[in-house]
Order: sequence, then structure tokens, then C-alpha cells
Amino acid sequence: MAKNQLDQAIQKYIDSLDALEKALKEVDSPKLSSEQILDTLIARHAVQVAIDKSNPLDRKILLKNLNRLDNRLRKLFKSINYSTYLAKWRTYLNPSEEAWWWFLDSLAIPWSERYDWLWSFLSLVFLVASVSLAVDVSSQFLSGGPDFVGTLAVIIQSVLTLLAGGGALTKSGQDVIERVLSSLKLPKHWWHEVSFLFSLLLFLGLLSFHQMGLPLIANKYNYFAEQAYIKGQLASAENNFNRALQLNPDYPEANYNLGRVYEVLQQDDRAAAEYQLAVKGEYYKAYHRLARLYILKNNKDTDNYSKAVALLTEGRSKEAQDDEEITYYNRTYMGWARLGQKRYSEAQPLLIEANDINSKLINQQGLAHCLLAQVLDEQRKDEQLAIQMWELCVAKSNQTKPDEDMWIGVARQRLQRMEEK
Repeated sequence: MAKNQLDQAIQKYIDSLDALEKALKEVDSPKLSSEQILDTLIARHAVQVAIDKSNPLDRKILLKNLNRLDNRLRKLFKSINYSTYLAKWRTYLNPSEEAWWWFLDSLAIPWSERYDWLWSFLSLVFLVASVSLAVDVSSQFLSGGPDFVGTLAVIIQSVLTLLAGGGALTKSGQDVIERVLSSLKLPKHWWHEVSFLFSLLLFLGLLSFHQMGLPLIANKYNYFAEQAYIKGQLASAENNFNRALQLNPDYPEANYNLGRVYEVLQQDDRAAAEYQLAVKGEYYKAYHRLARLYILKNNKDTDNYSKAVALLTEGRSKEAQDDEEITYYNRTYMGWARLGQKRYSEAQPLLIEANDINSKLINQQGLAHCLLAQVLDEQRKDEQLAIQMWELCVAKSNQTKPDEDMWIGVARQRLQRMEEK
């Protein structure tokens, strides 16, 4: 009679365990029904009562099978603890400490699973950060209108972000990830860590692309724009310089190049704004271009000559040793500013130095000759040298350059008056 009672208790225990495990597989969360949990624990208690009433021989036979069933129950302790409060039930039942099934909440969580909640939280944080980066990158690429390079980059990083986000935040995505991890024979207790690692790598990949990839692509746009500028395709050049700056706002070379486009388009205010940004970025070629605009806009109400001098003085420390053309322009415009201030004794050596540099250039220019001739005229010291400078001004100046064309007219008038004397 006792053996039959024990068999019935064992079978009920098996059925209740099967029901718990089946419910855990079917529901979307690890939460179980309190009634099912209570039925299982009561079934285990009934097994113990039946064992205590059975004879020693029956106990020995059932021990191995019962140990296997108890291990199944212990594996469910996380879901049981998540679903109900065993401590509350113990206050009603007052079980002895030997009835371990009523104390499943005291079982230690394996160290590899203790921080699953943290890995899940960090995965979500990095996924949200990745989405933010993806949105920022997309806006930078598409703000100037779509093109092939921008569209391709947006598609790639958006697909990666959507796959990661969909995998972590949707049930179907989680199922796919679980199937992949299972196929790789990865133990389940490492799944949270692997998901976190994937989210982190995605974030680091997008961050690296944002910090290093975008400037590299900006360099390409700047190169395409320079080629278009050389060919006289100003609309294409302006568009590509702007794209470069959208991808890399801290790109003084692109600011300088865009300023040159606006100068050709006779939009001096916009050109000055771009040159100012290039100067803030300490791009050495921008100083003389901005100084030139100050000189051309000088009037009795605004002493732009002083602004130009301050700018060129700062630019002198930024000059590249192997770029003599920029050094020529810096000395020439500094001399022009001193000429405008009527500080002729300071203007003359600057313009002499500019002409010495000019003699070494492949494409020699006439502006420094023109300005030096004017300085000599104002000083009335060496008329023959002044005539020589005016002649070089006419000979070497290029009418397609507004600064030199202006002085060509002055030079011809001056030479004509000298001939009439």
C-alpha cells in the first residue's frame, strides 16, 4: 500500500514538473503561474511524506530517479523566484529546513548569470547610442541632397543598426538571435554577454565611422570639388565643398576652398565668412585671402588696414616653409596695408622681399611690382626705379586677376604722364 502511494506521489511530481517546463517554453516571459508552482512544491512534499512511510528497500530503488527529478526542479529556481514569493508561503506552512524545495529562493545564482540584467541594460544603452549615431550620420549625408556615396553609406549603417535593434528589441529578432547562438553551440548562460558584445561592437564601429570615416569621405569630396574648381565648374565645386563641410565641420581647408569659389562668384561677404572659419582653424593659406578682402573694403569709417596687418602678422607664424607663393602673398598684402596707412618706410622692404620671392616662382606675378612703384612714387626718392617697377607691373600683371588689372590701369597712366614730361 505504501509503495503504491509513493509511486502515485512520484508520478504527480513528474506531471507537475512537465507542466512547469512546458509553461516556461510557451510563455513570452520567464514568469510562471503561482498555482502551478504551488502544485509542484506540494507534489514534492507529498513525495517526501510517502518516502518517510515507505520501507528502506523502496527508498533505495527510487533514490536515483528522485535525484534526477529534483535536479529538474532546481533548474527552475530562477523562474520560480521571479514568479512568486516563497518566503510568504513559508510563513503559512512553516516547513522544516530539510524541506529544501520551500527554500529555492536561497539557492545561489551562478556568477555567469548574476549580471544578466546589467548586460541587457548595457546592450540597450549601446543600441540607443548606435541609433543616435546612425541618425546623425544620415542627416549629415543627406542634408545636401542624396548622392551615390552618401546613399550607400546611409544604407549600410542603417541596415546594421536596424538588424541589431530589431534583434534585441523584438520577439522575432530575439528568436533569430537565439537560433544563431544555439547553432554556434554557445552555452545559454553566455547569451546575454554575447548580445552585449555585439551591441558594443556595433556602437564602436559606428563611432569609429563617425569620427574617422566621415573625415576621410570629406577629404574625397574636397578633392572632387577642387577638380571641379580647376575646370571652372563652380556649381559642382560649391556643392562638393559644402558636402565636405557637412561631413566634417572642422575642416578649414574646405572653408578656404569654398571662400575661393565665393570670391570668383563675387560674393565677398560669404567668402569672408568662410575665410574667417579657415583662420579659426589656423589654415595658413586663408590669412592673406581674408586680409585682401579687408584691404579692398577699407574706408574712412573703418580701418580695415589695421585688421589686415594684424591678420597677416598672425599668418606669418603659420606659413609653410615650402610654400613660397603664400609667403609672397603675405608680404605683398602686408606691404599694401602699410601703403594704405601711408607708412611707406615699412611698406618698401616688405614689397622688395615679395619681389625677391616672386623672382623664384614659376608663375611670376605683377602685384608687388605695382605696389612698390606706388610706394616709390609717394616717397619721391627714386624715379627711375619707380618707372622700372611700373613697367614690370604692366608686363607681369594679369588682367584676369582683379587686383592686378586695377593696378595695370594706374601703371599705364603713370607711365604716360612720365612720357609727356
